[in-house]
Amino acid sequence: MIMVRVLYDHRIWSLQKYGGISRYFYEIIKRNTECCRIKADVCSGFYKNNYGLKNISNKYLKVVGMKFPELPKTGRVWPVLRLANETLFNGWYMLRKSKYDIYHPTYYCIEKRKFKRRQVVTVYDMIHELYPQFFLKNDFTSMAKKHTVENADMVIAISESTKRDLVNILGVDQKKIHVVHLANSLKYEPSACEAVIKEPYILYVGNRRGYKNFSNFIKAYACNSKILSDFRVVAFSGEKISQDERGMFEELRISGKIEQIFGDDTVLSNLYKNASCFIYPSLYEGFGIPVLEAMHFGCPVIAGNVSSFPEVVGDAGILFNPGNVEEISHMLEKVLYDEELKNNLILKGYSQEKRFSWEQCAQDTYEIYSQLL
Repeated sequence: MIMVRVLYDHRIWSLQKYGGISRYFYEIIKRNTECCRIKADVCSGFYKNNYGLKNISNKYLKVVGMKFPELPKTGRVWPVLRLANETLFNGWYMLRKSKYDIYHPTYYCIEKRKFKRRQVVTVYDMIHELYPQFFLKNDFTSMAKKHTVENADMVIAISESTKRDLVNILGVDQKKIHVVHLANSLKYEPSACEAVIKEPYILYVGNRRGYKNFSNFIKAYACNSKILSDFRVVAFSGEKISQDERGMFEELRISGKIEQIFGDDTVLSNLYKNASCFIYPSLYEGFGIPVLEAMHFGCPVIAGNVSSFPEVVGDAGILFNPGNVEEISHMLEKVLYDEELKNNLILKGYSQEKRFSWEQCAQDTYEIYSQLL
């Protein structure tokens, strides 16, 4: 087995306290260094990430950086720290560039390629390109993504759906793209815990703005008197419920039926375990890890029939047209009141979730690195 020397930068660790991308890098770096497949330097700089990469103890991993306390996003400190991180990373690279075989940036960036050996980039989705109306005009993610992909010798796509979008939208050569699926990290077993919510509920997880299509789900819920009388909606995490959302709830006369909960992984595990179903109405996802999380805890999945969902959900969930409120309502009712269907989805979900593993993700990533040497 070839030992590959890999450099990872600071970008995602300073952007995400928690999140799918930083979780992905944590999982593959942890596994590939523990299995002695790669020797990794992570130049994390000043970071806010909570996954604890620096706490992993093995001789093949070096993390250079310092965790910074939580600061307001509007403050002047983070822009200064971002500049400091760029300076530190560039200095680290210039001193040690001959020691690496692969550079794998943790997020997109607009800069000339300095790394003279091999470069790999992971692309998670093409949301900014497909739904630009949901993002600010000064959001340069699309430009940075295109630039980083053009700089890369190999591109990892997290689903076949993302690969197709890369080919169709950016014109990337298919031979340059390898699909490596993500997996579920939420493995807590809350069976002995008392349910956080006592009444029957439909669970929604994560952000709710724009392409997440939360409003169509709420309209579908509100228009079905049967579901409305028997089930609440629990929204876990995401941004705090906005005034616009409160106005929508009031207009639909469901203000008393919506509850938002924040918490750690143990709280989320409990919510999955005790939910009547989990709904993911998004118009687009590059992968959709919450689908696997729900399946792991025996929570029936209802999701849109778009982007990566058919690939990840398979036949272990019910799919709907996310633009059709009536269809969403019908599918919700179908799952919530058909015990035989619900039990069948739970059993299929257990099997489907096991098809995706971080061990396989790490192994596939290592093989891509190896191919480039």
